[in-house]
Amino acid sequence: MANGNGRQKLQIQATDFEIETRFKEGHPLSANEASAMNQLLAENIRNNMATTVRNFKLKVAGWSDEQIKAAKVEQMSPIVEATQLDEDQLQEIQDQIDEYVSGYEFGIRTGRARSPFDREVEAVTTEMLDRALKENGFSPSKFKKEDSAKYDALYTRVFDANRDEIEAAAQQRLDSMRSVTVKGLDIGALAKQENAAE
Repeated sequence: MANGNGRQKLQIQATDFEIETRFKEGHPLSANEASAMNQLLAENIRNNMATTVRNFKLKVAGWSDEQIKAAKVEQMSPIVEATQLDEDQLQEIQDQIDEYVSGYEFGIRTGRARSPFDREVEAVTTEMLDRALKENGFSPSKFKKEDSAKYDALYTRVFDANRDEIEAAAQQRLDSMRSVTVKGLDIGALAKQENAAE
């Protein structure tokens, strides 16, 4: 949330202050700063690739795509923790992670294909973060627009601190959606009319 004079606002104990904006494009990183950025990168990659690795390990354990889609997080976790990968399997998932990291940029949501579960996890985490920002006097949309990297860093911290609850809530939402059916409409007939109109 930088302003025009090289300072940014922050709130401490419900009081607004300003601090110098130390980091700008092209800023040479000290060893400590580089370490902090690499730690943030590692946290973001871990969070963004968690579902990919989990599903890979479930498939190694013999689960089908249908079983993975239908299972709850608490059913998956013990299997994932117990499943060991051999050298070839570990290299296969390592290659996927390396490919993802090579194109990763801070503050940019990638366009990679995500499962419905991934999207729900992101939605739940975002809602939690936005609610917490509002409770602390910030506008989430303004905060994200003015400092997207800081928003992503907070997103990562919220997810890390609440992973089990977030994944359980995401799975619960998916389960609820599966139980909802369209009533009072002949979707097949409507879809055919739409095609005919085109």
